[in-house]
Amino acid sequence: MQVILHTNVLVAALIAPNGPPRHLFEAFLGDRFTLITGNLQMRTPQLIAKSSRAGLFQSLALCPIFGMAG
Repeated sequence: MQVILHTNVLVAALIAPNGPPRHLFEAFLGDRFTLITGNLQMRTPQLIAKSSRAGLFQSLALCPIFGMAG
């Protein structure tokens, strides 16, 4: 199955440990569906992670789907 998720769903999944966005994200990580996305959609979480001063979005920086791991 292929799924398109709104950028806000992806961001919410990474900052909140529970809830529907996180469950969707964990299903993706468990290979239950293929995430359909593009460079433009992935750019928003990257900008959020880089501009966060409180470290709230630190998990974004470690997430390989956002191309920021390492």
